[in-house]
Amino acid sequence: MNIDTQIPEDFAKLITQPQYEIIVDNAVSAIAKHATVESVINGEVHAHDIGKSNSKMTFNLYSIVRKCSITPEDEWAEMIHELLGEPLFNESKHSFFLKDFEYAAPLLKVVVRSKYSFDEASLEKLMYREDIPHTCSFLVLDYDRRFHYMDKALAAQWGQSTERLFEIAFENLKGLKIEVDLLNLEGAKVFVLCHKDLSTSCALKIEDILPDAVGILGSVVHIPTKGQTIIHPISSENPLTYIIRIMSLVSDLHKNEEGPLNMRSYWYYKGKFELFPVGKDKHGKGNISYPNKLKEMVLKYMN
Repeated sequence: MNIDTQIPEDFAKLITQPQYEIIVDNAVSAIAKHATVESVINGEVHAHDIGKSNSKMTFNLYSIVRKCSITPEDEWAEMIHELLGEPLFNESKHSFFLKDFEYAAPLLKVVVRSKYSFDEASLEKLMYREDIPHTCSFLVLDYDRRFHYMDKALAAQWGQSTERLFEIAFENLKGLKIEVDLLNLEGAKVFVLCHKDLSTSCALKIEDILPDAVGILGSVVHIPTKGQTIIHPISSENPLTYIIRIMSLVSDLHKNEEGPLNMRSYWYYKGKFELFPVGKDKHGKGNISYPNKLKEMVLKYMN
C-alpha cells in the first residue's frame, strides 16, 4: 500500500499538513471497512472491491477536506467514517430498484454540479442535462444518506423516458424544506436559497418555488456553492450595478463554504439561464455586459 501524506497545494489553503495526515488516516481506515485500499496519491484514495481487483474506485478527498475545514477537529473521525465507511454501491438495492420502478421513483432527485468535476467517460454513462451553462443537472437516487448518480443502463431497464424521469425528480423536490433569506443590498431585493445539497436544483424551478424572486425582466442568479443560491429579481434597477455589489458575497461563499460551483453571473428568463458576458476593455480592465436579449429589454423597459 502506497500512502503519500504530502498535502496537495489546493488542500493547503484550507488545512495544515498535520491535519491532512489525520484526514488521510481516517479516510483509509473508513474505506478499508468495505474495500481494499491500494494507494493515496495527491489527495485521492485508490481502492478496489474486496476480492475484486479489477473493480477500481477512487475517492477524492477534496470535499472531505472542505467539510473538515469548517468542522471542529474532534468531530472529524466520526464524520469521515460516516461519509466513507459504507460502500458507494449497494448491489442488493440496485437489483431491487431494477425490478421495482414504483419503489425507486420517490427517491429520484436532481442535483446540479460543476461540469468540470466529471471526466468525459463518466458523463457518457450518466443521466444529465445542461440547464445552466458550465454545470450539469444530474438525475440521482437519494438513499442511504447519499446521492447515487443514475446510470443510463438502469433507466433503460425501467422503460421510462428521460423527460419523464426528470419530471418525477423535480416533483420530488417540492417537498424539500428550503431556507430562504431575504436581504436588502442598497435597495436591491436579494433572495438567498439555502439547502445543504439542493439549493441550485430548486433554483431551476424558480418560478414554481419562489415566484417573488422573478422580476419583469427575469432574475440575476449566482450559484457560488451547492448549498447557497443568490437570486435578484430584475425590475427597474440596473442589474450590472447589482452584480458589482453582490460579487463580494458570491466570492466569500464560493471560497469558504462547502461544495463550490462557480462565481459566474447568470440571467434567468422564462425557464432558461444565460451567462452575462465578461471580458476586458482596451486598458485590460475586466468588465461585464448584458446578454443581447436582456440588453434589448432593458432599453425598452428602463428608458
